[in-house]
Amino acid sequence: MEPAKRSAEDRTLLSEPHGGIRGTWQWTWVSVLALVVAGYAPPAWSLFAAGTWDVRDSILLVVSAVSLAASIVFVGMLRSGLGQATSSTRARIILFLLAAAPWALASATPVLSIEWGLIPWTAASLIAVDLPARRRWWWLGGALLALVLIRVVVAACSGTNLGQMWPLSTTIVSVLFPTLVIILPLAMVFQMWLWQVVISLDAAKSERAELARTQERLRFASDLHNIQGHHLQVIALKTELAERVLSRDPDKAATLIHETQDLAREALEDTRCLVRGYRAVSFAVEAENAAAVLDAAGIRMTIDLAADPPPELDHLLGSLLREATTNIIRHSAARQVTITLKTDEAGSIALGIGNDGVPERPRGADGTGIVSLTEQYRAAGGTLTAATDNGRFLLRGILPQTAGVT
Repeated sequence: MEPAKRSAEDRTLLSEPHGGIRGTWQWTWVSVLALVVAGYAPPAWSLFAAGTWDVRDSILLVVSAVSLAASIVFVGMLRSGLGQATSSTRARIILFLLAAAPWALASATPVLSIEWGLIPWTAASLIAVDLPARRRWWWLGGALLALVLIRVVVAACSGTNLGQMWPLSTTIVSVLFPTLVIILPLAMVFQMWLWQVVISLDAAKSERAELARTQERLRFASDLHNIQGHHLQVIALKTELAERVLSRDPDKAATLIHETQDLAREALEDTRCLVRGYRAVSFAVEAENAAAVLDAAGIRMTIDLAADPPPELDHLLGSLLREATTNIIRHSAARQVTITLKTDEAGSIALGIGNDGVPERPRGADGTGIVSLTEQYRAAGGTLTAATDNGRFLLRGILPQTAGVT
């Protein structure tokens, strides 16, 4: 992918709104709330279906309403996701005690059906959602045992016959009750698991956006290094040459100084273009620049551009040519440089840069620039090799013609 295109996609990613997260949480909250209401509905139905009303029923209704309000508040504490333990131990205890109160009151009156146990079971299911997985099912088992013990103890203290402790108000409730006992914890866990998945995806999206920013910074730093390193190297070379010829050929020195000024202005303009994202130098222009630099250093160059690379490859090919030119000037005593660009048998673009005057221990292949370019060529599906043969050093980069297309 071209840098300019990648940057545009990254900016789109960074500016994309995250309103979907808010909407997903609202849907999750409503879904869990509906399950809570489903747990409170059968007891309320049995209370109103009895056809009679007394003080005991009013107390049950008020206590159940308070418990329902506490459950609604607790649902809001679950926004961090499944098993995050965001609620305090005190909040869990208060919620369970408020939900167990109507169950205890109903247990003291034998005529009230056991669907009142759905209220504390609903609260227990909410608490289980907030607990880690290894504790969640132990808690539900313990809560179920506690509810049975409350029924037995309270009913026994009130003188209720043990065989009459488990009535159900209607046939419909007799089917609904066991279904809700199983469905409530499973459905709540499933809803919060889906919400947890959405949270994880959003976190991954944020990490991707941060990675995109980091990659863009690295790309910019690499391009800036290529531009400034190349220009500064040439400027340093030309000023050194001007110093050498100043005493014997002032006109030549003045020409070199003027060329250095032009290079400095060009470096400034290239940097400005890079910042604006408009820099696009063809490989042919890079070759002309390399020829000018080598000629100024007194190095003969033979160039053969038999291939016409696609614009997508200009960046990688130009980077290799700039790095090779810099290394030739810095680390060799070269008198002759050969540059060839052709299409090989596989249809790939092959760039070869060879020079003589190689020292006994050439350093060209050890620099960080060549290492970085090797990684870039590999990432693009190509190869970059460096070899020494009979006093000549050869850099050879091969790129498939589709390397710059994604």
